[in-house]
Amino acid sequence: MDDVFFPDDDDKIPKIELGPQDQTEYLWQYIEELLETMDEIYCEIIDPEETESSYAGALVTDESALFDFTFSYTDKEEADFCKRLSEELGVEVNKQDYLVDIAKRMAHGG
Repeated sequence: MDDVFFPDDDDKIPKIELGPQDQTEYLWQYIEELLETMDEIYCEIIDPEETESSYAGALVTDESALFDFTFSYTDKEEADFCKRLSEELGVEVNKQDYLVDIAKRMAHGG
């Protein structure tokens, strides 16, 4: 076990906390559809050579924002992505939206 790190009591290990998932759990069918649609659009717009992205199966909390998934895009890619996502889902989508808020719009039909 020489290659395993066991911290001493004095070592400061950052604490990782997940955001709540109360709304995420309730809206999961819509979030799943949202992630699948994001995958499809990513493969079409952002990286046409990619056959599959990693959005489906992503850890999503009530505090997950669309920007968390698109932060590496150029401004044009991000704008095109949001526009296409809005068209596909039939709801308004902005980069600063929380995924649960997009899912709520989907659940209420717009």
